[in-house]
Amino acid sequence: MRLRDERDRLEQLGAGRLIFDSTETWRTVYEEILNACKAKRYLSVAVVRSDEYWRDKPGERSLEFNFQLVNHGFHVHRIFVIDDFFWPPAARTPSTILFHWIHSQRLRGIEVSMVRISELEHEPTLARDMGIYGTDAVGYQQTDFEGRTTRFEVTFDAADMKDAEQRWEQLLLYAKPYDDVVVVN
Repeated sequence: MRLRDERDRLEQLGAGRLIFDSTETWRTVYEEILNACKAKRYLSVAVVRSDEYWRDKPGERSLEFNFQLVNHGFHVHRIFVIDDFFWPPAARTPSTILFHWIHSQRLRGIEVSMVRISELEHEPTLARDMGIYGTDAVGYQQTDFEGRTTRFEVTFDAADMKDAEQRWEQLLLYAKPYDDVVVVN
């Protein structure tokens, strides 16, 4: 069994992929990839379906790492895709706790955009946790209902990078910049 697991892992590496199931150890790899990026850019899509999303110790540590990236000259842009439960269509901003969490990221230098998940109903593939690491790699995260990682895949494949960039550009068509959400006309 263990030999087969190791063989599978080597095949993944040969294909330019790393897959992590039900573990937070992927965060170490994502930090190493970002630290090695020559293009100081991190584009992140955070699909928020739980108020626990990234609120555990590993998530808080990753957020602190994001702030360090900003302090070292990285452009970090996060698009929050927010479940309508936390940002009802009639509400100007997301729920108070979630909004404060998003606002704190903006205050620390992360560019923030937001979109309700219902606004993506005709393009459901855009509602996917994703990170674009410079021009080197893309990571996809799957979470459970509490926002804990169930699977994380990072790929260095050029076609996957191109697909991720296109997905990002499509998502930007729907997402509103932070200032457009909070400023009342």
